[in-house]
Amino acid sequence: YRIIENIGGYWVRGTLDRYSTELHKILDDKCAKVAWTPKKAQAHVQLDFYSVLVEHRHGWVDDESHIHCIPIDKDDNDIIRFTGEPSILLPHITTQAMRDELKEKIISTAKDITVCWEAYQRGDIKL
Repeated sequence: YRIIENIGGYWVRGTLDRYSTELHKILDDKCAKVAWTPKKAQAHVQLDFYSVLVEHRHGWVDDESHIHCIPIDKDDNDIIRFTGEPSILLPHITTQAMRDELKEKIISTAKDITVCWEAYQRGDIKL
């Protein structure tokens, strides 16, 4: 589910693994050798970013999203495969205050990138 939105005069894009337009809920799939913990899921800022985009596009988003942690490992031939163990669904909460704060950070970062890009184009910054 790709979202491209103009936020504060800057184009911002995100591609969500899954999004329910009826429930306004985000679900992000993560394949991992070691199962995520609830603490790691809550600290994952990617879902906060997606929450800002969904709210901007649709006017509302559920505060609760989920990370779907899918167990994987290498087989005898070093090929990564699903283990067949049950996946874990971990909640992630993004409050309105968190979305508002992140939205301001997105705009501030976009401004900084624009200033640097313009300086690079003028030749003031060399890579």
